[in-house]
Amino acid sequence: MIQLILIIYKIFFIDKKVRSLFHLLRIRYNYFEKPILWQTYCKFLSVWLISLIINLLCRKLFHLDIDTPSIFPFSMFYFHFSITGLLFFLLFMMIIHIVYQTKFYQKSIMALWLSALIMIVTANLIQGSFHLTFVEPIIAEKVSYYYDAVNIVNWHNFITSFNGIQAGLHTHSMTHPPGAVLLYLICMLNKSAISISLLFTIISSFSIILIYYIFKEIGLDNNKSYFFALLYSVIPSFNIYALASFDAVVLVFMNLFLLGLIKIIKKDNLTPIGLMLMSAGILITSALTFAVVFIFGVLMFLSLYYISKKKTVIFIASLIIVFLELVFYFLLYKILNFNYLQSFVLATKLENPHGFLLSANPAQYILSRIEDMLEILIFISLPVLVAIRDNKTYKNIKKDIMIISITAFTVLIIEFLTGAYRTGETARACVFIITYIILLISDLDSNIYGQVIVLTALQTGLMQLIGNYYW
Repeated sequence: MIQLILIIYKIFFIDKKVRSLFHLLRIRYNYFEKPILWQTYCKFLSVWLISLIINLLCRKLFHLDIDTPSIFPFSMFYFHFSITGLLFFLLFMMIIHIVYQTKFYQKSIMALWLSALIMIVTANLIQGSFHLTFVEPIIAEKVSYYYDAVNIVNWHNFITSFNGIQAGLHTHSMTHPPGAVLLYLICMLNKSAISISLLFTIISSFSIILIYYIFKEIGLDNNKSYFFALLYSVIPSFNIYALASFDAVVLVFMNLFLLGLIKIIKKDNLTPIGLMLMSAGILITSALTFAVVFIFGVLMFLSLYYISKKKTVIFIASLIIVFLELVFYFLLYKILNFNYLQSFVLATKLENPHGFLLSANPAQYILSRIEDMLEILIFISLPVLVAIRDNKTYKNIKKDIMIISITAFTVLIIEFLTGAYRTGETARACVFIITYIILLISDLDSNIYGQVIVLTALQTGLMQLIGNYYW
């Protein structure tokens, strides 16, 4: 071990070639012109290692009956490595370097979207093969929506009978509204998993465009908005699940809602476009997932906050949206006999078969809550966390944006406290929270743009290189 430490020290602190490389990256490409604080990196890594050790002690030494992962807090992790993946990793890092240095992504919205799409696909090809990248996430496990979608003969009958058959569907399908399975059916051509992956990837990539407009809406100029959209595309939580993931599709509509929300708050007026974006975002999200309760929680707390400030626009918008939701699902019940509330209650029971987790299994409750939060933090990437931790200019972030982000975190924490996301996988299932997180670095020092995006891409690439995170 001592010899290994000496070798690493020699390579990075004595070897002139390596020091010259860092000098090149700092001087020529401005990646390390203003280094972020590495001490913060060490603190985050220490927290992770301590939690990993505690989890192992509980599982192996104390033999507690807990359903937490061995590689804590990665809810799903399967080790793999391939030479092909290594080549794609090098290609991915080369692409991010070229795209960022040439500023190609700043030329237009189309250039931004193409840049992000190329990086999403290239990063996921680090898995090592086309099959592992595009097919495996859809069909690998028998719990996927895919296996219910291929058995649908008539979509009308599927919806009308959903309340009766819900408990007998596969694991993922039974805890979602019928829209989740129908989305797979719509995107499935001749029962092809590849067609689902390709369409999901294209739909998911539209989040990049929405992120650009979200940052424009909060007052950033074109170039900074382009940067944060590009950064979003290489954040592990988004990048890993943007390809072939149902949750990344849902993220598009959650971001659509957020864009409308910010428009209304910024103008302090019930603008038609803002209300339309919010309504469309919530309505489609609710049809796909019961995680829409997060959005309603955000709306409720924001309404209370702005009412206390004698501003009622968010409250009025919330009332309109709730009315539209009630009308839509009432009509759905009358026409197709689908009871949304009944389905939601059943999904809750199926998700927590033993009741409130704290009383059923206190040890698992505590450790799984830590798992949920830590997984999100790791998948947001350490460079972004360091940028948040070391940000000294929060005063430059508009108060309304801070309120939106803090409200989102509060709602998610409340959900965790109720025992939600019992099995973890929050990096995927709660991917929507990353938008609210990166709002906290909207005033990031432009001198460290380069190193934040490159180091974030590096973490994403390494994660793709050594593991698979799909269930």
